[in-house]
Amino acid sequence: MNNDQRTRGPTNLTQHRSDNSGSEAHKVTVTYRRVADLQPNPKNPRLHQPQQIRQLKQSIDNFGFNIPIVVDECDRVICGHGRVQAARELGIPNVPTIEVSHLTESQKIAFAIADNKLSELSQFDQRLLADKFRALSLDVEFDLETTGFQVAEIDIILDGVNSQSDEQIDPADALPPQTSNLSINRLGDLWQLGRHRLLCGSAPDPDAFARLMDGELAAAVITDPPFNVRVDGHVSGLGEQKHREFAMASGEMTSHAFQNFLTRATKLFARHSIDGSLHYVFMDWRHLSEALAAGTESYTDLKNICVWSKHNAGMGSFYRSQHELVLFYKNGRASQAIHASSHLH
Repeated sequence: MNNDQRTRGPTNLTQHRSDNSGSEAHKVTVTYRRVADLQPNPKNPRLHQPQQIRQLKQSIDNFGFNIPIVVDECDRVICGHGRVQAARELGIPNVPTIEVSHLTESQKIAFAIADNKLSELSQFDQRLLADKFRALSLDVEFDLETTGFQVAEIDIILDGVNSQSDEQIDPADALPPQTSNLSINRLGDLWQLGRHRLLCGSAPDPDAFARLMDGELAAAVITDPPFNVRVDGHVSGLGEQKHREFAMASGEMTSHAFQNFLTRATKLFARHSIDGSLHYVFMDWRHLSEALAAGTESYTDLKNICVWSKHNAGMGSFYRSQHELVLFYKNGRASQAIHASSHLH
């Protein structure tokens, strides 16, 4: 049944109630009425801000008009004033309604208040809610604000749950102590780690990709290429822990050379991943322009630029970076390739 239909017959939705006098059960039927005929209650104590009406319109646009308006026998609105206003602004001619002519005037007033108040008494399980938002966020075409939450609110929820999770380290993530500084891995070594494969090779080398992937295509790519910044002075700590310079792109390349380096690598990422895959490319702010140029040449669409907010500031002088940028690309034209599961970590 669409919004242009107006019926007076019962639908499959039936509700029974018994009043205090023990009369026969009341049957509730859904009926489509013209929005123009519905009369808002001028004494309705519930206020609807413009932002809420915008969100209601967005919800109706995305999901349809799925919640009936509660009216009395005179087509006066009892519950659903905001949805009626949203329907008017959207130009929807007819909406589903439920008539509650069996209620007394006092019961109608009390029911309208209870309908708004009782929903406020429930609470969200923040961890389960965060899981839902993580699942929805994997659909890059989906607008999370259609849930009624703003992006800033969602970030706060996710950050709160993540900060709690940081205190509970998965034992599987605990690495054994390093017993030697001797490297046993050589260029070309291919390691089989259960169902995972790890190759010691060069990212811009097509032969390395062909050997690693062995005909398979990746569903997603998360890559942290060298930033063409020297490790010494930017990454190495002040204590005993030191890091060697990268084999390439460690500050020795010109801007043009570094852009070519990134372009060769990202084109291989795209070639060896499925249509619709999502790619996350980490990059330092100093070479953001080269990374964006490489991504433009290699990928279909830049979906967003994410900011990884870190706990500690990096090395360097003047403004010390306490963040890292992540370029979020989509490869190909197909729908996103990653689908949410019920448990995401």
